[in-house]
Amino acid sequence: LNDGTVLITGGDLPGAGSLNTAELYNPSTGTFTAISAVMTSARIYHDAILLNGGKVLLSGGEADSGGSSTALNTAELYDPIAQQFTAVAGNMISVREHQTATLLNDGTVLEDGGTDGNNAFNTAEIYTTSKLTGLTSIVISPAMPSVPIGAQQLLVATGTFNGGGTQV
Repeated sequence: LNDGTVLITGGDLPGAGSLNTAELYNPSTGTFTAISAVMTSARIYHDAILLNGGKVLLSGGEADSGGSSTALNTAELYDPIAQQFTAVAGNMISVREHQTATLLNDGTVLEDGGTDGNNAFNTAEIYTTSKLTGLTSIVISPAMPSVPIGAQQLLVATGTFNGGGTQV
């Protein structure tokens, strides 16, 4: 995560099945802390990727219970500020487990490959996050009204979101 901690989600408890729990690992202190909120789906073999706004996308994977398993086509977001999981509206095009997720330069996520539990995939799909959800203001600095032709000026845009978090 952006604060240096590591989000650990889901997993499998042999004999019991998939987990819907999560915890944070702090490498500077070597400690684990349970997150009180539970995931929207119990998952194993899913992927997790840090998005540009600081949230984490958890997608696909498998739900395992009582010796049977089902590949998933659902996704959810973890908000590290609220320490909450919320389901992503809509489902992935395909059920996918053991897939890869790649954050692209434009903030979208490429989900590719994987399996449905029986067949290997050579397909991909794109997850597009709403980059401005919860945005309350944007400040540009330096606050110059114009840049002369031929000149260069580095501008920094800082967005402030609900809850006071910022993203540059």
